[in-house]
Amino acid sequence: KLWNPTPVPTDYIETEHGLKVHPNPASSSIRLSFTGQTRGTNPGYSVTDASGRQLLSGRLTEGQEPIDVSRLSEGVYFIRSGDRVTRFLKRN
Repeated sequence: KLWNPTPVPTDYIETEHGLKVHPNPASSSIRLSFTGQTRGTNPGYSVTDASGRQLLSGRLTEGQEPIDVSRLSEGVYFIRSGDRVTRFLKRN
């Protein structure tokens, strides 16, 4: 019998640094949530592909405006804010 792992919901994927991205997978926009230490005032973010090429960047606002990912192709991306990084899946 082949090993068949139980699927894990990916609505939230969190790193040990306390950065969450949701929804995951995403089709049009994502939001970031921080746990643990305060994220500071308007931290920056960058979205990169698997090769490390930066595709999006900006500043997070206090009102948690969504980050538009609608123009990205389907695939796995990484989002970094300060020293925190996590991944998300883009689907059309």
